[in-house]
Amino acid sequence: LVRKNEHADDTHHIGPLPMIEDSIRGTMEILLEDDGVSPDSIFAELMSQKCEIVLTAHPTEVNRKTIIRKYRNISELLAHLERPDLHPFERAEALNNLRGIIAAIWGSDEIRRVKPTVQKEAAGGCAVIESVLWDAVPSY
Repeated sequence: LVRKNEHADDTHHIGPLPMIEDSIRGTMEILLEDDGVSPDSIFAELMSQKCEIVLTAHPTEVNRKTIIRKYRNISELLAHLERPDLHPFERAEALNNLRGIIAAIWGSDEIRRVKPTVQKEAAGGCAVIESVLWDAVPSY
């Protein structure tokens, strides 16, 4: 649960997990040392946990669907340009497309001047799920 070498000298601990009561390390040490809970019991409880994503829409946090798509296209073009077997024509075409997308983003107005409707905020949240979270969340 906590790295073995970090248990070796808890009095002079220097590492990524701080020893404060409301930290993961602090909680684990309280459970293990003060409450006498076994590591196997903690592991079993952690394995039975469920995690759900809760998204809240806010006009300043949700980017427009088109901007998110453009950012995704930039990411894909940059990955494409890293290919060592790319033909010079394909490279020139990808760079031209990249310039066009950047110019379109540069000329767009990312800041909303009017408060979006609830439906538009929900659509923006769906765009985030489709373009970012869907790839970020591991497959089961």
